[in-house]
Amino acid sequence: MRILIADDEKLVRFSVRSILEEIWQSGMAGGDLIIHEAASGSELVSKVSSFRPHLVFADIRMPGMSGLEAIETCATEHPDIKWIILTGYSEFEYARKAIKLHVLDYLLKPVGPEEVNLSLRKAIEGLTADRIIRNSIFERKMLSITSNLSSPEFDPYFLDQVFFSGFLIEINFRDEDKDLRMRRNVVAELSARWSNGFQDFSAAFISLEDGRSAVILRNRSNDRIIDSEMKFISDNFTGLISYPAGMYSHVEDLITELITKSEQLDFDPDSGIEKEELSKMEHSLLVRRAAEYAETHFTTPIGVAQAADYLGVTPNYLSSVFKRDRGVSFTNFITDLRMLKAPELLKRPGTTVKEAAYDLGYQSSRHFARIFREHHGCSPSDFIKRI
Repeated sequence: MRILIADDEKLVRFSVRSILEEIWQSGMAGGDLIIHEAASGSELVSKVSSFRPHLVFADIRMPGMSGLEAIETCATEHPDIKWIILTGYSEFEYARKAIKLHVLDYLLKPVGPEEVNLSLRKAIEGLTADRIIRNSIFERKMLSITSNLSSPEFDPYFLDQVFFSGFLIEINFRDEDKDLRMRRNVVAELSARWSNGFQDFSAAFISLEDGRSAVILRNRSNDRIIDSEMKFISDNFTGLISYPAGMYSHVEDLITELITKSEQLDFDPDSGIEKEELSKMEHSLLVRRAAEYAETHFTTPIGVAQAADYLGVTPNYLSSVFKRDRGVSFTNFITDLRMLKAPELLKRPGTTVKEAAYDLGYQSSRHFARIFREHHGCSPSDFIKRI
């Protein structure tokens, strides 16, 4: 955890640092504790930009720029930071202004271990809750994109200056039950790791069309966070291999590289499947049930991972069996279902393109229009005009 202590009094900075280090040594939270200090409001702003703290203890009154002015300056660009006010002044106006700035806590100097401990716990809980929400949003966004329900091109979420990196995960014990258990263990372990409030990135666990799993990371800096995540994978999961992809400003480029890299790994449709595991009849039944699942859920953001989980098999296995039987990937099968339904929806009196897109589960009408043109040779608007 990175903490910044900003106060013009050296003794106060020393006291708060000592209390924090003692609390951390007691085992209150995992990971390293890194503390930097600032002696003025302007130095606080500079340190926030370079150090990127998770939590800041800031004195209200400092030479030049006050602590509250510094918080106002930093809050917009660094919304994830938790702020705790330190002051020797207990006037209500200060507290009220601090509350408006969404300050987490308000401590009167001299501060003691108990107050710092309580404030630190609040900060960790808040950071963890924020992290879980951000990861959840990112996972939903990536699921929608990889299911062809939306495009990052039209999503303001992807307009920020961020970096995307990722890696493929190969799970292959040549035993479907073991593969499925391993995948669920990996998802559970990574989700727990990513919920850590001190992580500086968002992460998503997705499935590609060929059934392989991939991790996609979103970070505001170009740090090589992919290295630490791949090391965590190799250190904690025996029998699991990861293959890194590059770093991009556009997530579509990363997804393209992951798909290309997956194809270059010479994916064997029968890998991980024992020859006597399922009969041809059972194969056929599995494909039929997958198709039925797609036919009843194609207006929701589903992909091979959701269908495989519903059917109790691995994405690897379902993808290979489905494509072998139907001659088309599961994702493309879903898209075809949507495009078969689209003209019927557009023919309804008074229906707009946006309404038709929504009824088919697309979050972006522009993305729907692009897919529609690829399948029907004209835009949805032109199609409506011809009716």
